[in-house]
Amino acid sequence: MSFGAYSEIAFNEKFSFQPELMYSIQGFSVGDDIVTLNYLSLPLMGKYYVTKGLSVEAGPQIGYLLSAKDEGRDVKDNFKTIDYGLTFGVGYKLENGLNFTARYNAGLSNINDVAGSKDKFRNGVAQLSIGYSFF
Repeated sequence: MSFGAYSEIAFNEKFSFQPELMYSIQGFSVGDDIVTLNYLSLPLMGKYYVTKGLSVEAGPQIGYLLSAKDEGRDVKDNFKTIDYGLTFGVGYKLENGLNFTARYNAGLSNINDVAGSKDKFRNGVAQLSIGYSFF
């Protein structure tokens, strides 16, 4: 789950830049344990409009870990504070401002920060979004 705000800056009818600030709840399970990671993320998306309303988008994303919980216990010290990755997807914007997006964020950094551990953990997040543009 995520929510946030964005601004789309059009260069012309085909290309635009869309910086975003998102709060994202991510997580994973190992056996019966469920780990929840809360991030403040900054995707910087380049958008190309294939046709009116339909766009493909891609760009880097950096995330700041706000908290990490394992069954209610604080485990933030087990994860690195900064995560980065590449995000790509497709979107459709209606003329009334309503828009829909499907994305995948491929984490590039190892977020495991347990001393002595050789395990590598990377975020991989699929997103379906509904948004509204006021302008």
